[in-house]
Amino acid sequence: MKTILSVDDKKFSHVILHDIIEHIGKMMNNTIKIRFLTAYSGKEGIEKAIKEQPVIILMDINMPDMDGLETTKKLREINETKNTPIIAVTAQAMSGDRENCLRAGCNEFFSKPYDISKLSKCIISILEERK
Repeated sequence: MKTILSVDDKKFSHVILHDIIEHIGKMMNNTIKIRFLTAYSGKEGIEKAIKEQPVIILMDINMPDMDGLETTKKLREINETKNTPIIAVTAQAMSGDRENCLRAGCNEFFSKPYDISKLSKCIISILEERK
């Protein structure tokens, strides 16, 4: 079973990402079982990432308290999570946002509304890599 962790302060974002992940499971003919976990803050995301060891972290950038950039930087400093692929999924789509996310340690960047096909391909590629 592969775990995907979604870190976002908004429940609706988790619902959308859950639906995408569920669709990916069907596209892969359920050859990989996927468990979808949620965290509603950067701090909770770090705690769950250490405990649950997800194969992918989907990271929102705009969160109160600890934003996604700071959370990503902290995850990159922790042995258990330093190599976990982190995909930024954010409403931030201004010039330079993608570069800021990648510089913080994200592996990929998708702005809302997502190109579901591209996001799905990215997630599938990581899942297949980590079989």
